[in-house]
Amino acid sequence: MRPDLLWLTNISTPYTVPVWRELAQRCEFVVACMASEEANRNWQVDTSEVPVTVLACPSLTLDYETRIYLPNLRLARLLFRRPRTVVIDGWESPAGMATFALAKMLRCTVVVSYWSTPDTHRFSQGPVAWLRRAMFRWSDAIYTPGTAARRAALLSGATEGQVVCGFPTIDTATFNRIGLRTHTEPADETPRKYIYVGQLIKRKNIAALIEAFSDISEPGDSLLLVGQGPERDNLVQLSCDLGLSRRVEFLGHLQPSDLRTAYARADTLILPSVTEVWGLVVNEALHCGLRVVVSERCGVAADAKFWPGVIISGTTRNDLSTALNKIQSVPMPAPGHPVESQTPHALAELLVSTLLKRSR
Repeated sequence: MRPDLLWLTNISTPYTVPVWRELAQRCEFVVACMASEEANRNWQVDTSEVPVTVLACPSLTLDYETRIYLPNLRLARLLFRRPRTVVIDGWESPAGMATFALAKMLRCTVVVSYWSTPDTHRFSQGPVAWLRRAMFRWSDAIYTPGTAARRAALLSGATEGQVVCGFPTIDTATFNRIGLRTHTEPADETPRKYIYVGQLIKRKNIAALIEAFSDISEPGDSLLLVGQGPERDNLVQLSCDLGLSRRVEFLGHLQPSDLRTAYARADTLILPSVTEVWGLVVNEALHCGLRVVVSERCGVAADAKFWPGVIISGTTRNDLSTALNKIQSVPMPAPGHPVESQTPHALAELLVSTLLKRSR
C-alpha cells in the first residue's frame, strides 16, 4: 500500500515515538531511521507500536554531537513506494538531500522539518545558506516547532504560506505530575533543590551554572546534574574546587522513568545553554510541576517567556546567579499550565490536518 506519510530522521527518541504512535493511528505511516543509535544518545526506546525501518545508512562522525548520514539503497526503495508526503529531519545530511531530490522527482509532497533558530544558525552566508534557501524554495511546506524556528525559516527564505508552526512535545505519559510529590511554595529557610538535565558538553554552559550555584546557595541547597559527556571530569573538579562536592550530585544518564524520579527530587530546572535549538527538558520539567530558569539563547525561550513558572536568563555567571535568586519568588506551575496542552495527541492532530492535506 502506498504510504500517506514517510518520516525520515536520525534515530528513534523518547520525544518522537509517542507522536509517531499517534500518527500511525491516523494514516498509513512509515518512519525511516538512518541509524539505530548514536554514541551520545543512549536511550532505550520502545518502537514496537510504530512502523520503524532502520536504514543503517553509512555515516561520518564529525564531533561528539554531529553525525553526517549518506544515502543507501534501502532509503531509495522506501521512496519508490511513492509516499504521498515525505517529512525530512536533518536535511543537511547527504541522505536528507538525496531524499529531497528523489521525492521531488517522484512528485511526493515534501516537507522540511526545521528546528534551527536565528541564534543557532552557523551559516548565514555561503554555500550552506544558499542550499538552505534553495531547498526552502522548492519545499511544499516547512514544519517549525516553535516561534524562534519559524522566524529563522522566514529569514532563510521561506514564505508565510509554506511555514507550519507547531510545537515540540514530550512523552506526557511519563512526564507528568500524577503521583509525584506535591511541590510546595518554599519558605525562606527551605533548602532549594535545583536540577540540570542534558549532555555534559561546553555549549550547555554547566560550569557557569555551578559557579552561580556556588554564589547563591545555602548549606542545605542541592544541584543535581543529569547526563553524560566529555566535560564531566572538568565539572567534577570545578565542584570540588568550589567546595560543593556534597551539594552537587552527578547522576549520569537516566532513562525516562528514572529521570521522572529525579525531577521529583527538585523544585527548579535550569537550562543555561549558550546555544540550543529548543530544550525539551523545559517541557518535561513544567509537565512535572517544576519551575524553570532557561537561557535566552535556547529556542524554547521565545515561547516560554509567556509561560507561568519560567524565568528567562542571560548566560553569564552573574546572570544565572540573579535568576536563581529571582526564581524563588516565582509561584510553582499550577495544574492546567499552558504547556500541558502540548501533547503527542495534539501534535499528531496538527500534523495530519496541516501537512497531509497538502499531499498531491
